[in-house]
Amino acid sequence: MSKKNKMDEIPTPQMITGQLLFEASDNISTLYATEVGLQLVHTELVMSFFEVRLPYEKIESDTNLKAKCISRVAISIAKLPDIIQSLQMQMVQMQKIATQADGGK
Repeated sequence: MSKKNKMDEIPTPQMITGQLLFEASDNISTLYATEVGLQLVHTELVMSFFEVRLPYEKIESDTNLKAKCISRVAISIAKLPDIIQSLQMQMVQMQKIATQADGGK
């Protein structure tokens, strides 16, 4: 009897037709991520977003700061190229806007 591995248990993605209707609840908080951690887990990339809050008082250079995990998202490896392409397109747009705001420098 052959032994099954975890990869054999992963369902094959299917193509479907129709539109994807996005919904965003008013209850979703928008938090500011200052750090990100990436972890490859089987066939997913897990992105952990962290926020570092600086204290109000002056801190020494060798002080440890806490980075609180504010969100964790798992992304299918198959979807990752689309997400990277979208992020790159947004970055180009942001750079154009920043250049225009800076007087074209």
